[in-house]
Amino acid sequence: MELLVPLAMVLVLLVVGGGLGAVRERNHLRELDTAERLHAAFPVTDTRTFLGMDEGADVGVLVMGTVVISTDYLKSFLAGLRNLVGGELRSYQTLLSRARREAKRRMVDDARARHASAVVNVRFETSMIDTGGRSTSRSVEVLCYGTAIVRRDRSRAA
Repeated sequence: MELLVPLAMVLVLLVVGGGLGAVRERNHLRELDTAERLHAAFPVTDTRTFLGMDEGADVGVLVMGTVVISTDYLKSFLAGLRNLVGGELRSYQTLLSRARREAKRRMVDDARARHASAVVNVRFETSMIDTGGRSTSRSVEVLCYGTAIVRRDRSRAA
């Protein structure tokens, strides 16, 4: 009986964490799909320039978006089991994909708030955040940054 109580607690955490985490992930992916459709016509590239850019009339402004997203308890638990035998950690792939998309969306929001016509030279930086101790919680931070192209007359007004 003494062993059943901690085991039941772990099972409850796995079910609740996995269920709520799946719902939150689905909602977040839906929000990202909607935001990406709204920003689909806004040019974003990892090259240094884009077609139609007028270097005499445009100025570059640093823009960025950052996000920290944590994985749920069930995915962390399953990833821990996967670590025993090795292999691909798909639950963390979803986590990183969501974080990259959200960071990019926030960067584009920043660029639009500055009346930019495009963002060039886009880069991503990623870091894992480990809460340490006995916790199996994992979080990832993604920073997306680039150079927003703003017409010279608009950059003075902003």
